[in-house]
Amino acid sequence: MIYRNKFINVHIIWFYEDEAKNSSADMIYCRQVKHRVGGAKEFYTLLIDLNKSEEEIFSEFSKTNKREIRKSIKNDNLNYQMYHENIDDSLLNNFFDAHNRFTKERNLGDISPLQFKGYRENNQLYISTISTDDNEIIWWRVYVANGNRVRSLVSNSFFHNEEQEKKRLIARTGRAMKWKDILYFKENNYKIFDFGGWYNGKEDKKKLAINQYKESFCKHTELSYNYIKCKTFKCYIFRFLASIKDTLKHFT
Repeated sequence: MIYRNKFINVHIIWFYEDEAKNSSADMIYCRQVKHRVGGAKEFYTLLIDLNKSEEEIFSEFSKTNKREIRKSIKNDNLNYQMYHENIDDSLLNNFFDAHNRFTKERNLGDISPLQFKGYRENNQLYISTISTDDNEIIWWRVYVANGNRVRSLVSNSFFHNEEQEKKRLIARTGRAMKWKDILYFKENNYKIFDFGGWYNGKEDKKKLAINQYKESFCKHTELSYNYIKCKTFKCYIFRFLASIKDTLKHFT
């Protein structure tokens, strides 16, 4: 996917670095590729093999995960929707608004609307939602696809300030939603489901808690690499200016 970022064209390539050979972009950002180059950063993630049967995939979930998914599917009267070719500006803007609220609550980094719109135009974007009967969306999940692989990009919900019972409901439906997403991509002939990251460390308790959630679905880890390659002088200028901006953030 190629998009315009200020004065340069950026080509984001997922999984298959061979796509970079004929790229005319100023900057190439290879994400989760197999081969390590100078300056590349390691990236760990968890994968589900969608070639396995539905029963095999579900059997590898933890006992708690299976119980909560079954309970949600049986008892929770909530509406699941997956969007792909029908992602319009209204849906995207609603997601951006929801995600901005989510990141402000947790002091997280922003996302790039330009990238998400680029993924949509390139037919790589998927958005799934869970909503109540009065059309309140309580879960958003966003995926990017390339080739036979689909990867979780971001997700958000708003249960931290809710009453305990609703917290349990939202947490439970989030598990059922993830299962429905996995089944959707399997039925649509994707072969690999990527959880979008796994923390290869021992210190960060929040990241370890996220690991625990993801590992309740699968435990197959993969090591890959992220790196940026400049093809024009404009790219080097852009990266230099970006580094100055990042440095100044520490003094404000």
